[in-house]
Amino acid sequence: MSVSPHFVYAENAVLTTAAREKLAVTTLDNPIIQMVAPIDRVDAASVNWEVKDDIRGLMEARMLNSEFPTIQRTGLKRFQMSPSYYGESIVITEDRLTLGRQAGTFGNAIDITAIQADDQDQLLNRAIDRITNVISEFARTGKYYVFLDGRSILAQQFTIQTFASTIPVSTVATATPLADIRKMQTDFGTGNSASFGANARILLNRSTMNTILSNTNAGDLGRFMTLNGTPSAFPMTDVGLNKYLSSQGLPEFVVYQGAYLDENGVAQVHIPDGKAIVIGVRPDGATPMRYTFTRNTNNMVTSGGQFNSESISDLYYSFEFKANPVRGISTMGFNGGIVVPHPRAFISWSLY
Repeated sequence: MSVSPHFVYAENAVLTTAAREKLAVTTLDNPIIQMVAPIDRVDAASVNWEVKDDIRGLMEARMLNSEFPTIQRTGLKRFQMSPSYYGESIVITEDRLTLGRQAGTFGNAIDITAIQADDQDQLLNRAIDRITNVISEFARTGKYYVFLDGRSILAQQFTIQTFASTIPVSTVATATPLADIRKMQTDFGTGNSASFGANARILLNRSTMNTILSNTNAGDLGRFMTLNGTPSAFPMTDVGLNKYLSSQGLPEFVVYQGAYLDENGVAQVHIPDGKAIVIGVRPDGATPMRYTFTRNTNNMVTSGGQFNSESISDLYYSFEFKANPVRGISTMGFNGGIVVPHPRAFISWSLY
């Protein structure tokens, strides 16, 4: 906390630490970030990674006293992530600074720490929504675009695994969501280090979950809805359905209704209706993707030279006063993008 002759305000070091701590806490209950692409940091302007090709074939037989057959080494595919650059500022204007003094406190410094905290929270929430939106779009479509002033300034594209229900799940009388899950498990889990069994998860929104729970196909999930024309002893609820799926060695559903308000005030869910992200489990526990913060030289300036390879690529935040007219400016930004080291560990499922 700093006290000038005119203002009481939080210093940059405190604000930056608070922003980074808030980022970690605020994303704890965000399954798109935690389960699909957790945030990490790399001190580099871009990120390169490699994905090994599948190992194919069986070991060759040989005769005694013969040479050992030589085979080709498994190949690699190399990829590069060029980061996107994001950042915004909020201004505490002269009139708000002037009118911010409480009645009867003439001569005292004006305390603007509460305003700083509100502005920081607004910027942080917008940053988290941006990261969540990018991860979700990429996991569902294999690509995302960054727009500035209505034009695309960056695009990232990657070949992902996709599955579409033969019968739209919204056609509840004949749809086969249970059979769809079983087919995904065998089609994508065979010959794959990632498992799509009971420990895997299926991310979707509430509307899509309700559509699945409405299934009446007696040859699929609908058989749990009625038994000889009467309600089944196995109720069709989120909990009941997940209990059954787990008992069958199938992935459970995770409902995520996370959304943001667009500039017109309309709620935009991060996972649209009729879409789901199926997240497999790898032997090493690694997630399919990472959202990687890359080098941000703004951090070098605000740290006063006290930075390391992690903090230089972390979330950037600063607060400064400017004169003529007097104003306080909160700025937040980050550089980063998607890294996909395990593209076969997730599936984009189109239900309808």
